[in-house]
Amino acid sequence: MLLEQKIEQIIEPSLEDMNIEVVQINYYGAGKRNVLQILLDRTDDQKISVKDCEKASKTVSALLDVEDVIKSAYNLEVSSAGISRPLNKPAHFKRFIGSPVKVTTTDLINDRRRFSGELMNATDNEIELKTEDQTLSIRYIDIEKAKIDGDKIFEDILKKGAK
Repeated sequence: MLLEQKIEQIIEPSLEDMNIEVVQINYYGAGKRNVLQILLDRTDDQKISVKDCEKASKTVSALLDVEDVIKSAYNLEVSSAGISRPLNKPAHFKRFIGSPVKVTTTDLINDRRRFSGELMNATDNEIELKTEDQTLSIRYIDIEKAKIDGDKIFEDILKKGAK
């Protein structure tokens, strides 16, 4: 099991009790500058606040001190997943059906690996993505990375404001 998965198993139950979900965990660095980065979002349709992140950081720090899964020194960074948040789990995709997304696949699909479009559907095995010129079904195992298209969201906000 990867370190990030082990950490998620340890912290997720306590954060869920606070209506906070773990979006992504990254551990990187070398030597004296190791960083544990945890991206969070709320599960109750509220916007995650600095106070939420502060409270989550204290909880995570305490849990990881007890479990001692990281043996070397590290800096803990806890923050919002942001408007261009990563989509890593079927539940993430299901939550954001109807949203603009960017998807990169591991292999070519119709001679491309990068797609932008509207997330039309998400099941336990795949997503349906509508691009400008096609509608695709992409299996999760074929997705290298995916995220909300924050640029598209800002563009749409600006268009609405101009009217």
